[in-house]
Amino acid sequence: MKLGVNVAIIQDNRILLTQREDFEVWCLPGGAVDPGETLAEAARREVREEIGIEVELERLVGVYSLPEDGVGSGHIAVFAARPLSEELTLDPNEVIAAGYFTLDTLPDAMLDWHRPRAEDALSGVGGSLYRRQNVPWPFPQLSRRELYALRDRLGLPRAEFYHRFYVAGETVPAAVLPVRTFLLDADHLLANKRRLAARDATLEHAYANLLVEAEDALNAGPWSVMDKPHTPPSGDKHDYYSVGPYWWPNPDSADGLPYVRRDGETNPERAHYDSDPLKDLIAAVDTLALAYFFSEDERFARHAAHLLRVWFLDEATRMNPHLNYGQAIPGICDGRGIGIIDTLQLSRTVDAIGLLAASPHWEKTDQLGMADWFRRYTDWLLQSPLGQEEARQHNNHGVWYDAQVAAFALFAGMKEIARALLVTSAPQRITAHIAQDGSQPHELARTRSLSYSVMNLHGLMDLARLGDHFDLDLWRFVGRDHGGIQAALDYLIANTVDADWDLPQITPFDQNELLSLLLRAVAVYPETEYAAVALRLQAEESAADRAGSFEYTQNRTRIERIERISADFLRF
Repeated sequence: MKLGVNVAIIQDNRILLTQREDFEVWCLPGGAVDPGETLAEAARREVREEIGIEVELERLVGVYSLPEDGVGSGHIAVFAARPLSEELTLDPNEVIAAGYFTLDTLPDAMLDWHRPRAEDALSGVGGSLYRRQNVPWPFPQLSRRELYALRDRLGLPRAEFYHRFYVAGETVPAAVLPVRTFLLDADHLLANKRRLAARDATLEHAYANLLVEAEDALNAGPWSVMDKPHTPPSGDKHDYYSVGPYWWPNPDSADGLPYVRRDGETNPERAHYDSDPLKDLIAAVDTLALAYFFSEDERFARHAAHLLRVWFLDEATRMNPHLNYGQAIPGICDGRGIGIIDTLQLSRTVDAIGLLAASPHWEKTDQLGMADWFRRYTDWLLQSPLGQEEARQHNNHGVWYDAQVAAFALFAGMKEIARALLVTSAPQRITAHIAQDGSQPHELARTRSLSYSVMNLHGLMDLARLGDHFDLDLWRFVGRDHGGIQAALDYLIANTVDADWDLPQITPFDQNELLSLLLRAVAVYPETEYAAVALRLQAEESAADRAGSFEYTQNRTRIERIERISADFLRF
C-alpha cells in the first residue's frame, strides 16, 4: 500500500487532464510520494515532471483510498491548484497530450477512479472528504513492468487494452500472462523458448539435459516435514527442524553434550532432519518447472504441483511458516537465527511457481496458498526475535537474509517491503562486505574462505538482480571504499583462475560455483572479459570430463544445471 498524490489544476472552471502514454486514457497529473517528501512537495514535483509547469496548491480536495493490491492502489491525496504559467512541456515517457475540460466535457476515455476526483475538485469540495474507491484490478499480481509487458504481448492498441480488461473485465488467457520470475530474467526465458520452437541448434544440448533431469525428477519425492525421525522441541512435527552443520558430539562428555563446533566440517547427523529433504524438494521443483515451461509437458507441472502441495499446503503434511528450530545445537539451544540460511534456495522456488502459472495443474487455490505461506513466512522473518537476530548478522547470513526477504516479499505482493529493503539495506551490505581490493573480509576469516566468498557474492548478486525490478542499479553501486560487486568478482578471478588460492579452504572447491558468478556477470558487464574467462573454465571442465575425472563425474549434474541456467539457455 503506497501514498500518492493527484493535482486538480483549475483555471476558468476548467480542469487540466493528461493523456497517459501507457493506456492512452485521461487522468489527473500525479504519482507516488518519494521517501522524505511531504504531500505538497510530491504534488508540485509530479506536475513539474509530467507537464513542466509550477502550480500553487490552494486546498486539499480529499483523500481517496484504493485498498486493493494492484498498480495504482494506495491512499491518494488530491489537491486543487492554480497554474503559475501557461506553456506546457510534456514528458513523452508519461504524457502524450494535455488539455482543459469543463465538468460536462470530461472525456469518456478517462480513468474511472479519477473521474470522481475531478468532479469533486470542480465542484468546490475541499477539506475533510474521504472516499473509499473500490476498483476491480484485473491484474493485481502484476508489477507495472509486468503489466506493460502483457499489454505489448497482446498487440492491442493501448486504449483497447484498457477498455477490454479494465472496463469490460475480460479475462486474459493464463498462457499469455507474463512470466513472473524474480531472479531469472523473464524476457530471456521467453526469448529462449521462441529459439527452441525455431529449433535453434545451440540450445539442443542444454534442452536435452534438462529433459533427462526432469524425467528423473518425476520419480522423486514427495517430501514432508512429517517424515523426519526427530520431533522438534515444540512437539509439532509440522515445524521445520534442523541441526547446525558444523556442530559435533562433545568427545569429552559421556552423552556428547553440549555439542562442539568444527567450522567447515559437516556432521552427517544433519541428513536426518529437514534440511536435506528441503534441498531435494527445491531442486526437483526447479527442474520440473523449467522443463514444463520449455516443453509444455503437463506431466512435469503436475508432479511439481504435487510436491509443492505436500510440503507447503496439505493439512496433514505441510510445513509451518517459521524456522524457530532451524540449526539447533544439541545441549545448547533449540534453534538459532542463523538457521534461516537453510531456506535461502526457496527464492528459486518462487521463480519455479511463476513458470508453472500457465498449467491447469497449478490451480488458483495453489497460487493463493503459496502466496499466503510466503507472506506469513516473510512476516516471521521480519518480526520474530530469530529473524531480527539474523538481520543483524554481519557475514553472508545477513546478505542471504536480505535476499530471502526481498524475493519472498515480491512473490507475496509485499512490494513496498522489498523496495525499502533493497533501497536501504542492500547498499549497506555491499559497503560492509566488500573491501576496496574486492576481498570479502568476513568470509576470508572462515576455514572455507573461498567457498564462502563465492557464496556471499551469489547473495549480493541476487540482491542486485532483485533491485532491477525497482530500477536500482546495485550492480554498479560502490561503497565508501570503492568496493562493489564487480570488484569482488575481479578479486576472485585474480586469485583463483590465474593463481592458487592461498587462504584457508579445508574442503575441495567446485570451480563451477565461480563459473556461475561469471555467467551471471556477462550480461551485466558486457564491456569486460568475463565471457572469455568463463569459456576458459568451461573448456577446462570439458577436458576433465574427457580424462574421466572423478570430481567432474560427481559434480556433473551441478555443472549441467549451471550451464543450463547461466549460459545461453536461461540467462540470469
